[in-house]
Amino acid sequence: MKIWRIYPHERYGELAMKEIDLDYLHSFDGRSKKEGWAPPETMPYDRCKLGNITDFEGILTLDKIALESLKDLIGNNAEILPIYYNDKEFYLINVIKFVDVINFEKSKYKSLSNGKIVVFDNYVLDKTMIADNDIFKMKGDAPIVDVVSDRFKQRVEEKRLTGVGFRLVWDSEAQE
Repeated sequence: MKIWRIYPHERYGELAMKEIDLDYLHSFDGRSKKEGWAPPETMPYDRCKLGNITDFEGILTLDKIALESLKDLIGNNAEILPIYYNDKEFYLINVIKFVDVINFEKSKYKSLSNGKIVVFDNYVLDKTMIADNDIFKMKGDAPIVDVVSDRFKQRVEEKRLTGVGFRLVWDSEAQE
């Protein structure tokens, strides 16, 4: 079992807010945004072509093809929020599922004098807690980012969805 972080591929473009609002962006921390959702105005971050999967200010964003391909894996772990760019609909994936998978006693991380974790050097996870979660946030992670399962990564590859790469976060076989 492996857990991955998604990152934007350098050959593809990203979407950005027309007017940066850091408070707004920081509110994508696992809290629900569905009620009263109003899509922000978007613009391209760069001139590259957008892939099926892109990034909107650090938030996983899918086009219709990617959404249809991955919807069953997203399930109830995230809200699917529409945004628009050039009359094309995209979907922000607001991950609201936290899973308590980090073994803090065995993981290696750096923390401030007040105990707040700022970065993990090496994760040790409890794979029994991951279960069938294909996209989630790791409770206690710093910073809070979305992670995905092998099954999610494999689906992206099988469907030849473009725009992203994957970085390995954790491998259960390397842990044993």
